Amino acid sequence: MHLIYALLLFFVMSCGINEKEIIKEVEVPSAPPINPPPPLEPDRPDFLNFDQLEQYALNDLNSLSDSDRLNTRYLIGTNLFNAGDKDLTFEAAGVNKGINSISNQRLLTSAVSIDPTNSIWRVDISEFGLTRSLWRDFEKFNLVQFVSQSTRGITLRFLTQSNQPIVFATSFFTTVLGADQLSVDNGLYYKFLRQPANNADFFQDTLGIDLNREIQEENILCAGGGNSRIALGKTRGICIVRSNNGFAMFTADTSTANPDSILTNPFILEIANAGGVLNSDKIFDFAALEVIYSLPNGLVTGYRLANSGLDIPSILGGTAETVAPTNVVIDTEQSSIGFTPDITLGSCHLCHHQTAAIQFKDQVFDQVIGAGGFDAEEKDLAETFFRNDAFQAEIQNVNRQHSQALQEIGVSTLSQDPIVTGLIQPLRRELDVNAVASYTFLPVEEFKIRLNGTNNSKLVFGSLLSEGGTVQFADFSANYSLLIDELLLFRDKL
Repeated sequence: MHLIYALLLFFVMSCGINEKEIIKEVEVPSAPPINPPPPLEPDRPDFLNFDQLEQYALNDLNSLSDSDRLNTRYLIGTNLFNAGDKDLTFEAAGVNKGINSISNQRLLTSAVSIDPTNSIWRVDISEFGLTRSLWRDFEKFNLVQFVSQSTRGITLRFLTQSNQPIVFATSFFTTVLGADQLSVDNGLYYKFLRQPANNADFFQDTLGIDLNREIQEENILCAGGGNSRIALGKTRGICIVRSNNGFAMFTADTSTANPDSILTNPFILEIANAGGVLNSDKIFDFAALEVIYSLPNGLVTGYRLANSGLDIPSILGGTAETVAPTNVVIDTEQSSIGFTPDITLGSCHLCHHQTAAIQFKDQVFDQVIGAGGFDAEEKDLAETFFRNDAFQAEIQNVNRQHSQALQEIGVSTLSQDPIVTGLIQPLRRELDVNAVASYTFLPVEEFKIRLNGTNNSKLVFGSLLSEGGTVQFADFSANYSLLIDELLLFRDKL
């Protein structure tokens, strides 16, 4: 019996993935529906059903010009509202910070709430640099996607020329920021920010930085030590340099397989060779690089993970990565509450929310100047590149720029990052019946009754019918289309 059940479950989950691919192949409507939509059900103060949501979006869309409609999309937190969160101010802040954090534009933008529950947020994708082609790329990878077949939904799809003009905000940011193992390799984040794959092109074209020149002109400020909470007890280096939009900070981290100490070997090769003469053979052997940089709009929320090496040619010869190796750094904050320890592009927001540049006290200078084993040339290098007062002053400049941008979009007073804690974590954790039902726009009891009457969905989601039952996010994402099909969601009621 257990073997039969396992085979059925495997078959159902495979079907779920295939169903999701079918959804992606649906054509955008070439004309609006002929028949009018069915009447709306009476309003409920504590619950917004899907027909009402689409009507709010349709009313709003009809107030816009034809050209504006093509760039209009709706990020929704209605599922969170229906699940019990009646004040979505924090989540709305997450949407505002999120869209500006993937922006390649110079002006900051804000989402517009269009309904009384403050759970439907209109965005103009062109205001944060997205094209309709890039939006279609997102649609292919959207982890919790639906294509509405209702009369209102087909009208919305026609007017926007998008199959997914309404998307869950939780899924949008989890997908685009590569914040889960299911989305980590989709490449959307780097596409949205127009980051080239090669590190050399990234430093030159995106940041406007010539690392060799900055070192030769002594414009780079560095610090090194062992007081980082994510570096697994190893030492690391951090350098700051001015970029075309403000600042760029990059770390140099070793792995547990080769835990070189920056207090013993403080210099990258080009710093040791500053002035064209090799002044030290104490070269820091690091394995990975994280870059945090200023976006054109002032937020210091541009992120890049990369492989690296002993010198600038090795750094520039590397390519963009989407997850940091766990033998280099780990996400201590999220792993402490049950999430995987991998540092992804999405998890960077959590630690660098209010202070883009985390305070990091240099230990290299005192070590080189005060300890034995370093000669006069090496002490001169420490005096030049490890100037703690200048480093700390530049950190303040970085955070001042970042704080000003946060203030302009109304999130500077939030102690926690609203993107990760408000939008991403609620989707990635184990989902109970209340959470899953909210993605169907059905009240919990109705959801349970209808789920119990299905053939295939009950095999995957049957645990939700028991007290305290949950499903993993990966299972939910892979089989969401089964729920859509068997529960007859996102279509006109007969």
